[in-house]
Amino acid sequence: MRRFLWMFKNLDWLLIVSLVVLSLVSLLVLYSIALRSQDIPGNLKLFYKQASFIGIGFVIMFSVSYIKYQSLRAYIVPLYILGLGLLIGVLYFGKSMRGTTGWFAFYGFNFQPVEFVKIFLIIILAYYLSIYNTFVNNWLYFVGSLLLISPFIFLVLAEPDFGSALILGLIWLMMILFSEVKKSSLLLVFLVVAVLFVTSWFVFFKPYQKDRILSFIHPSADVLGRSYNVNQSLIAIGSGGWFGKGFLESTQTQLRFLPEASTDFIFASLTEKVGLVGIIFVFGFYGLLCHCLIRVLKNIDNDFGYFLILGIFSLFFMEIVINIGMNLGLLPVVGIALPFLSYGGSSLISSMIGIGIAQSIIKSVATH
Repeated sequence: MRRFLWMFKNLDWLLIVSLVVLSLVSLLVLYSIALRSQDIPGNLKLFYKQASFIGIGFVIMFSVSYIKYQSLRAYIVPLYILGLGLLIGVLYFGKSMRGTTGWFAFYGFNFQPVEFVKIFLIIILAYYLSIYNTFVNNWLYFVGSLLLISPFIFLVLAEPDFGSALILGLIWLMMILFSEVKKSSLLLVFLVVAVLFVTSWFVFFKPYQKDRILSFIHPSADVLGRSYNVNQSLIAIGSGGWFGKGFLESTQTQLRFLPEASTDFIFASLTEKVGLVGIIFVFGFYGLLCHCLIRVLKNIDNDFGYFLILGIFSLFFMEIVINIGMNLGLLPVVGIALPFLSYGGSSLISSMIGIGIAQSIIKSVATH
């Protein structure tokens, strides 16, 4: 019993509260989306699946928090090989959806390996930077970190999944920025990004992905075609007003004008339902989640734990910013889920693993 109670000791309960609230909001939105005439049974499957994913995710989060995060150092090579193996395997044996071959299908469930690769990459980079952080003024170590992540990014682009490849690159960039690397070396980053983008445009990008970027540049050029999704999202957000239309009266969502209302555009769906006041409430819990991760940084006494927390924070922060930017038409639509709100088991469970690792670090800090 003492060991069981110790498992919950020194956890950051504010962080857990933020997860509980965001998860409940997700279920409310998915349930309201399901309440459509002629389509209730089919959409309720998403609600029940998400509820199951949330339950499994919390169990995994508490279990991972029980593990000493320092032990992850021993699994760097297996994680690297496993990550590459999953990304290669999904290219050959994966299921294609919306033009992207990025899912393994098992008995009605879809497993998206890149969501777990994000966590793998954070652990791998944290280990690498914790070893070489005092020597990174040597540009070779900077290049080494870039070479370390390049196979992952190219394999994800080959699916093609530009959004996830972007997230992997941004995680690396954020972690590098907070290392001791010479900032002049970051000029190489912009060169690499430019080369990757041009190469991807002509080699990896599918026509629909090019359309998403073009619709961002010229949102009014084809409102019934390539700009349709973003324009419907803006209509949904604007129609929410101050206090929203309510969970059953949101016409853009309920009448299916808003595409991908449970995944990519769940922010627009939620804003239509709860309005500006309600969405500020949700922002408050995202802010609480990010604050809980940031505040522990100053108390971590080793580089491995420091870079782990930094990477996990970067993952959530970038996904939140990019998803909301997509919904507001401020960024191109690249298929990034909104953490803990969007429907999807792979994204949710991998995020819970990240939170579990963060909790392990928080517990370690609290006991020293």
